[in-house]
Amino acid sequence: MTRPLVVLVRGHAPGHGASHGKWSEYDALPEYMIAAELRLRARGVDVIRLELGTLADRQRRGIEAIAAHRNAYPAAPCVYVSCHLNAGGLEYQRSVIFFDARSQLGASTAQRISGRLAEAMGWPSSVRAASATAGGAPSRAYACIGQVYAATPSNCCAVLVEGASVDREPLSTAILRQIGHALGDGLAAHLGSMT
Repeated sequence: MTRPLVVLVRGHAPGHGASHGKWSEYDALPEYMIAAELRLRARGVDVIRLELGTLADRQRRGIEAIAAHRNAYPAAPCVYVSCHLNAGGLEYQRSVIFFDARSQLGASTAQRISGRLAEAMGWPSSVRAASATAGGAPSRAYACIGQVYAATPSNCCAVLVEGASVDREPLSTAILRQIGHALGDGLAAHLGSMT
């Protein structure tokens, strides 16, 4: 039996990340993470949501969770999702999904999520490769997901999701939940194609 797993990891630490008006990235993330978790669970996907501890602790526990799941279900596909919101002004892309440049599975997972976000939100969503040497945002994304590739087998991958731009959209609980639903739908569809 295969039981797909998604590990949702809250990006940043308290007081860090993008902010605009009353919305800070760290405080807003649970709104879309919980919505994604509920959508995934309704589709038969196991979910672990990591929010507490330092970012390094969360990253380590995420990799450990995948390893434990794979010990129980060796054929199960797994996706590690580093959850973020971005910022950068009106010219900045609204949704960006990063994948580890070494991972073809990561690339296809990112494409599926990006398509669902663009469809659900009605705004552009792009996919970008992350690597240690890329510089700028791709290098920062790689710092969040690059360890996963080396620690997991070929049917597991990691992506970093910048669901929306906090200084471009008038964010609300409803919009954040909509982002979470689109994320969950994209992940569930991709995992379903792998089992």
